Amino acid sequence: MIALLALTLVSCGDKHGSGKGNYLMLDQFVLVLEAGDNAKLNATTYSNVGRSDFAYGWSSTNPAVATVDGQGNVKALSAGAADIVAQAENGASAACRVMVLQFVDLGGAVLWATCNFGASRPQDAGFYYAWGEKGNKNTYTWTNYAFATAANQLKKYNWDEHYGEVDGKNVLDASDDIVSYTSDRRFRMPSRGDLETLLTDASVGKEYVNEEGRRGLKVWSESTGAEIFLPATGYFEASVLESQTMGYYWTSALAGTDSEPSKAIALSFDTEGAVKDAILRFRGLLIRPVKAKP
Repeated sequence: MIALLALTLVSCGDKHGSGKGNYLMLDQFVLVLEAGDNAKLNATTYSNVGRSDFAYGWSSTNPAVATVDGQGNVKALSAGAADIVAQAENGASAACRVMVLQFVDLGGAVLWATCNFGASRPQDAGFYYAWGEKGNKNTYTWTNYAFATAANQLKKYNWDEHYGEVDGKNVLDASDDIVSYTSDRRFRMPSRGDLETLLTDASVGKEYVNEEGRRGLKVWSESTGAEIFLPATGYFEASVLESQTMGYYWTSALAGTDSEPSKAIALSFDTEGAVKDAILRFRGLLIRPVKAKP
């Protein structure tokens, strides 16, 4: 069973009803699938007198990405995002966000997704996340960061007593990796090693380009011919910053002893090139999922 997304602001599983006390619930609020996958959604309507049985109409907001039949059977077709909406005959409705991932081989030990997590197209940002969090927010600060008690004071993933409670962890648990958590561990965030391979492999080319009006980093493999585009869409604090020139993407790795535990490893790029960087964990960055090779 696909895990539920705990804190997201996207409209997944919202409850609506036309009559007093009527609302509809889906058994899954978020599905993270690969192109070609099938899944089943089940709808139930509740009222002030308990559970009710209704006929449901089903629809997809983006049928090029995912379709649904009259019984709630979902078919993932291509990379992107879509909302699958169930509508009861009494007017109640609910939606499940379906994220469809498609992967290509750039060399190394993993396959790379062609879109950001939550994005509908390669040129779109997708969802911003603080490091290790599983939901989107209106602002990203130390005050509302899940693993901090105050600025630079940590309660998880910390190797230095000056920064709070020490647990010695330097890699996200699978339960704190948003991609792994929502995909039953089929996919995950890139590791530090995955990023280092992407940056150092001589057969992997990188170029800062403008693609369909969006600046970003094109990455391609000279050996496989595959390529991906990473949009330069900045990072999120009180608002999105550096969104026209810079790109920032989390890995699952905490910064090492050459930095500080209040930072995690990320890909950072601009017109000058792409590097491995250490970024404050509370900031909202983008995520490009990966998948282990068979």
